[in-house]
Amino acid sequence: MPSGATGPATRRAVVGDYEQRRGGQVTFTGHGVHTIDPATKEHVLHWFDCMGCGAELFRGSWQGQRLVLTSQGPQGHMRLTYELAAKDTLISRMEMGQDGKKWSTLFDATYRRQHD
Repeated sequence: MPSGATGPATRRAVVGDYEQRRGGQVTFTGHGVHTIDPATKEHVLHWFDCMGCGAELFRGSWQGQRLVLTSQGPQGHMRLTYELAAKDTLISRMEMGQDGKKWSTLFDATYRRQHD
């Protein structure tokens, strides 16, 4: 808790669920919990999905309008980037690399807020 603060510390998280459909069938699901590490001030993503690899931990920070998160696991290095491209538009890219320096794109996605 910061010096001079009183009362219990408050932690917040953004929780999101993802569902991919193709041909009317659900082909992929995922669950993410986004938080801020109070000690390092890093953005932290705990990601769980239907691929059966267990939880993945991503860490990173904002670089301008882009949130860049990285993870290292048994399958190599992963880099997830979110970019606030325009009003109501979020671009997401997942990349993979064996050494964390050379990246291959796994997916690019554009999400747009729909207004009623």
